[in-house]
Amino acid sequence: MTPSAFDGVAAGYDDRFSHQEIAKFLRAKVHRVAAQSLLGPSRVLEVGCGTGVDARRFAANGHAVMATDPSPAMLEITAHKAAGTRGGAIETAVWDASTPMPMAVQNGGPYDMVFSNFGAMNCVRDLSHFGQQIAQVMGGEGVVVLVLMNRWCGMELLLNLLLRNTTNMLRRLKRAPVATLEDGSRLPIWFPSVRAVRKALGPDFTVRTRVPIGVFLPPSELYGSFQKRPRLLRLAKGLDGTLGAVWPLSRLADHTLIALRYCPAT
Repeated sequence: MTPSAFDGVAAGYDDRFSHQEIAKFLRAKVHRVAAQSLLGPSRVLEVGCGTGVDARRFAANGHAVMATDPSPAMLEITAHKAAGTRGGAIETAVWDASTPMPMAVQNGGPYDMVFSNFGAMNCVRDLSHFGQQIAQVMGGEGVVVLVLMNRWCGMELLLNLLLRNTTNMLRRLKRAPVATLEDGSRLPIWFPSVRAVRKALGPDFTVRTRVPIGVFLPPSELYGSFQKRPRLLRLAKGLDGTLGAVWPLSRLADHTLIALRYCPAT
């Protein structure tokens, strides 16, 4: 299998991110929205599954999951978790969503939901090609749930301004942004708007809802400073629930969840 930039960070990913209190809080919000589109046992195609936290939650709720990721190391962890999961089955397949869909993923369809969490799709430049591929494996009127990083993140700008860290404060605003992983690996990222996503996926996909994910909570590299201050964390969670959906604050979240309905023209 071809190595991935994420192979080098797979081993410690859960400790650095998935197991953090803020990440759990945000993930729970994502799943509450996603669950509204899954009425009864369904088939889910996850794109960029990482270490399989979301795949395991879907499976525990009785859904069958095809968990894909470009990182073989991430998928090894996912497969290990799948072995101890009750409920729906979890299959894994190496797939970089910028490349043609593997036959194993095609044969696993049709899918009721295509799901991608916490910015995995920001690594995909050509969303139109992605849309063409998933349209071929979706069943009936399926749904696509994408959680994308925003170009404008209010808390990232504010906190890094206070810390006088101009590099992190402005990193999303560069003409050609590059993400630097914990092991020093670098990869280009993109920040498509909701309108650009809908246009790229094509006329068969209609936006049903958009939900801000993490308006008053910090980006992941600053989780620690908030989690050491319980009162601050409680305040941030409370504000996220009460004011996070209010415009224009809702446009300054760390991520935005976009749910689209697939309804092919007849």
